[in-house]
Amino acid sequence: MNKIILIIKREYLTRVRKKSFIVMTILGPVLMGAVIAAITFMAMQGTDSVSVIKVIDQTEGQIFAGKMQSSKTVIYTTDNSPIDSARANFDGELTYGILYIPKTVFTAPNSFTIYTEKKANLSVVSSIEKDLQALFEDYKMRGAGIDPVVLANTKVNIAIKQKSISGNQESNAGASAALGFGSGLLIYMFTFIYGAQVMRGVMEEKSSRIVEVIMSSVKPFELMMGKIIGIAMVALTQLAIWIILTFIITSSLTSIVALVSPEAKTKMEQVQSNRMMMDDKSKQDMENFKEDNLDVTAMFATYNIPKMLFMFLFYFIGGYLLYSALFAAVGAAVDSETDVQQFMLPITIPLIFAYIAATFVMQNPDSPMGFWFSIIPFTSPIVMMVRMPFDPPMFDIILSMVMLIAGFIGTTWL
Repeated sequence: MNKIILIIKREYLTRVRKKSFIVMTILGPVLMGAVIAAITFMAMQGTDSVSVIKVIDQTEGQIFAGKMQSSKTVIYTTDNSPIDSARANFDGELTYGILYIPKTVFTAPNSFTIYTEKKANLSVVSSIEKDLQALFEDYKMRGAGIDPVVLANTKVNIAIKQKSISGNQESNAGASAALGFGSGLLIYMFTFIYGAQVMRGVMEEKSSRIVEVIMSSVKPFELMMGKIIGIAMVALTQLAIWIILTFIITSSLTSIVALVSPEAKTKMEQVQSNRMMMDDKSKQDMENFKEDNLDVTAMFATYNIPKMLFMFLFYFIGGYLLYSALFAAVGAAVDSETDVQQFMLPITIPLIFAYIAATFVMQNPDSPMGFWFSIIPFTSPIVMMVRMPFDPPMFDIILSMVMLIAGFIGTTWL
């Protein structure tokens, strides 16, 4: 046991003292925070430009041209000149394009045409299509004697509240799926990253023949166990630092961007102004939105957070240990980097398969597929984490944990 501890200590200290570890531990959260801050800045600045569209409506009474409402990105102007004349006198600096509405649109709805100097912008075309579709449907309903306002008032959005049979706990299937799948994704990523480190470490010691000297003092099982656990501690250390630094840096950069952005203050004033001008229905919708968000927040509080964290750490470590043993076996079996790719395929396929299976298990966590994939050690670290927010039976959890531990020890020994 003392020899295993010495190997763990050596593997851990050797890696955390490397410049590459220190640089990536700091650089990773900085880059992540910078990306999030950049996205926030772009969202505040806005990327949509204003496009002026001339509308030539040849329908009787200009049904469309008179009712198309301009927005902050698309401005409609009516042009009564012939389409050929409008195209000949087109000024690309003042106008983005010409929307031509022929008389035949009622018999051939796909005859709407937009003429632009350059390739049409997808967002502009989508916005125009949405406006035309709404007006066309309105016209058709009125022609059939249906009041669009009455029809709109009949639409209802149904949101089912989810509670336990006792009624004391609220739940949300979507949030549970997101929580489980996010946990499984983290395990999937870090298993790949640090499992490869174990493989390279074994290859280096083998190629330099240091392992021949080490084998004179320790057993192969002790060496493998110490190396795998030592690198697992490195992974946990980096993960913990990444979580803390990412939260601090992201919060700081987002606040700074919000303060320095010239659009931030204007948007805040617009929000306040719009809130004052809300009608009763809009205010009710806002209250419903707030209530739904509070329900989701309260639902997250119903999870057994200590249990979820414990299970995440267990399957994070257990999955890593199992696959690290397999990666170490690859490092012990090959003599050069060129041979690694051939032997890595049988290892990566179960891990990728577990990730794919998790997407199906997420739809029905208690299915036979969910049970067996959460028991088999090669897929259980990811699939069981997907099932955890849905409260799987304790028997399934215990059996899965025992099988994972047995799989790791057996693989390491082998």
